[in-house]
Amino acid sequence: MKNKWIPAVLIVLASAVLLSFSKADDDPIKKIATQLDKWLDEQPQEKIHLHLDKPYYAVGEDIWFKAYVTAGSDHRLSALSGILNVELINDRDSIKQSIKIPLTSGLGWGDLNLADTLKEGNYRIRAYTNWMRNAGDEFIYSRRLSVWPASPIGPQDPARPNPNTTFGRAQAVAASRPDVQFFAEGGDLIEGLPAVVAFKATDASGRSLSVRGQLLNAQNAVVVPSFSSRHAGMGRFAFVPGAGQHYHARLTLPNGSTTD
Repeated sequence: MKNKWIPAVLIVLASAVLLSFSKADDDPIKKIATQLDKWLDEQPQEKIHLHLDKPYYAVGEDIWFKAYVTAGSDHRLSALSGILNVELINDRDSIKQSIKIPLTSGLGWGDLNLADTLKEGNYRIRAYTNWMRNAGDEFIYSRRLSVWPASPIGPQDPARPNPNTTFGRAQAVAASRPDVQFFAEGGDLIEGLPAVVAFKATDASGRSLSVRGQLLNAQNAVVVPSFSSRHAGMGRFAFVPGAGQHYHARLTLPNGSTTD
């Protein structure tokens, strides 16, 4: 009679062991996920965007900008940092100017002076907070910029480009081109995953510009057949990025002209 209970006891023990293993397998995953969410909440990644006052500059001018510092996956304005470092760097990676501007709830304003002694050429603007240094250089803001020779003073209207000078011709070309900036939702495009990209278009004076266009890949194949701004030069479109691809936009301006 006693021996008849042995199989039943073994079955109960085996079930208990299996349940304990199942629970042990589930708990670490949930624990890791919870800890990861907690870490992301406590250590959000900051990102920076600088809105410049115009798309081109000459020696002797000032680069006026507004800074936006966001944190976390929802891109809320950051309260983590109170100082933003902004640097002007030449094509030899030499820092020509460095300033610190105060941030208030993720917003800041400042300017970089292009001194008369500065050489024309290719530069880049780098911006970062001390908090961002913990995450590596890939999160630091960087934007390329061309600095032209100083515009000569002549009898013509100084506000109108002089087509007889190198700077005047470059100024006229730049003035006719819109400044269109693209912002990937979440900050990055990941191959094979659906992505939403927002954009904002402005003219040379910084005013919003209504545009429509197409997105093309490196082989000039159309990826997004049509997108257009909806309000104040802003809009968005969705697509799936491909592996190792580079993309560019072909835009149609209000006057009917097109530009890439």
